[in-house]
Amino acid sequence: MKKVYSLYSDEDQKQLLAMAYSEEQIEEESQYYTDGCWFEYDLENDSIMLNEKPYSKKIKFPKTPKEWIRYRDDNNKQYKWIK
Repeated sequence: MKKVYSLYSDEDQKQLLAMAYSEEQIEEESQYYTDGCWFEYDLENDSIMLNEKPYSKKIKFPKTPKEWIRYRDDNNKQYKWIK
């Protein structure tokens, strides 16, 4: 089965902060947050099964996260955030 990983603000899954589709991407996404709890989901037929469990490996969050950059998208006349 294919895995997907979701970062929530705490163990009670209060607020979704980020998604990752590989363990390498978990490491990269974690650099933009100072804390949180990753959960691991099984994907089956493009739907998430309900047997979620916390991600088994301990993730180190930085004390100072990487900065997101805000830029203006002139085509859509709005601001966007990029990493």
